Parts: sequence; structure tokens; C-alpha cells
Amino acid sequence: MPAITPSYDDIVSRNAISILATPGDLTVRNGDIAVTRWGNLMLNSADYSAFHRLVQTWRYNFPTMSTVFEAMLQTIADESSAEADLDSMGGMPWTSVRGLRQDLDADRYHETLDRMNVVKVGRGIYAGMITLFLSRILGTFRADISATQDEWRSTGALLQGCSFGQIIEAAANNVRHADEWLVTSSASTQQLKSVRVITAVLQQPMPMDGSIRGFAHDVSPDILDLLSGRDFLQLERGTFAFAMALLSHREKRTASL
Repeated sequence: MPAITPSYDDIVSRNAISILATPGDLTVRNGDIAVTRWGNLMLNSADYSAFHRLVQTWRYNFPTMSTVFEAMLQTIADESSAEADLDSMGGMPWTSVRGLRQDLDADRYHETLDRMNVVKVGRGIYAGMITLFLSRILGTFRADISATQDEWRSTGALLQGCSFGQIIEAAANNVRHADEWLVTSSASTQQLKSVRVITAVLQQPMPMDGSIRGFAHDVSPDILDLLSGRDFLQLERGTFAFAMALLSHREKRTASL
């Protein structure tokens, strides 16, 4: 059953979004009611409206995304169950490089391998959906408040020198372009931007030859594990903490101009 949609006030309160602590009101500019770049009525300011839109988008997607998140976690248990079944068949811990024993039930063995591969693929799909969603809403917020690339990379608590938004962006690029990475013999500067973030966060060094083929698998499950601790509300907190820090960073820049 899908999760209940949280109220707007609940999201604002539990994430301490100070800019939205007071109600929004229509804004008049040049004698007309102001609108955002999306054509919506502007509330208080462009920054306030951007955060208001981010919260609304998050909460309307909360039931779907939290359900997908739980499905992703279930695949971890399902994979462990399949591995245990393989262990029981062979009488020794499962490893993918061990050959098929003569005394095994071949049909059961291959059915269990299929089950393991299904949940692995499913985990990548579920995590990829969440990653692409986060990349889209944070990218939109960044554009709405006119944050710079430097602010995007250096804002908030950093993980291995990378910001929350930067990590999500790199993981989303992995989702979109993994097949391209797999057949890339000489990585482009654009590809390396994402791969270097992934290598830093997952602490997987780049090969000496600079090949990125080893990063063409689904990295989103591992990335979300690090960012969420397998807790969807922690992922929510990280998302809004980054957004608030990004806005604060941009406000400091504009105040000094």
C-alpha cells in the first residue's frame, strides 16, 4: 500500500526549512502580479517560490518514491535469501566463480541464479528511478535560484569532497549513460566529471589506463546506501539540507555584489 502523502507543513517542519516558515503571499512587480519562470503565481520572492515548488514536488512524489525505496530494500533481503539457497545446495558459501557440482539439482540451481539476477537488476531499476527523480528536482531548484556550478559542487556537508547534489548528478548520469561508458575506450572530459565523483564516493580507484568500463554497472544502489543509510527520511533530510545550503551559499554571493 502506498505511503500517505505528507502535508506541506510536515515537510517544512521536520526539515526546518526556515524560508517557508511564514506563509507565502502574492507578489506584485511593475504593477502586475508576478509569476515564476514556470508561469505559476510567485509567492513572496523567486527564492521562496522555488523552495515552495521543491517541497510540493517532493511531497506529491513521496508515496511513489518511498514505495520504490522499500522495494529496493526488499531486493537486498531477496538476494541474501537466494544466496542462502545456493549455499544450502552446495554445502559451502556461494561464489559466482565456483563451478556446478555434479550432485546439485541443476534446475533448482539455475532457477535460483535467475532469481538472484532478477533482484539485482530490480535493485538497479528502483535505485535508478529515485536517483533520476532527485537529480531532476535538485537540478530544477538549482536553475530556479540561479546557483553557480561552484556553489553546486562546494555546498553543504561533503562526502569524499563531493556535495550531495554533485553525487546525485553523477549517479544519474550513470543511469542514463552506463551503456555508453561500457563501450568507451577513451573517456571524454564530460564522462570523467561523473566517473571521478563516483570513484571518490565509492572509493574505487580509476584504472591506470583511464578506462571507465568498470563503472558501467548500476552504481545508484550503492550511492543511495551511502546517502540514506537505508532510511528514506534520511534521504529526504539530505535533499532539503543540501537545497537550504545551496540557497544560503547563493544568497551570500549575491549580497556581496
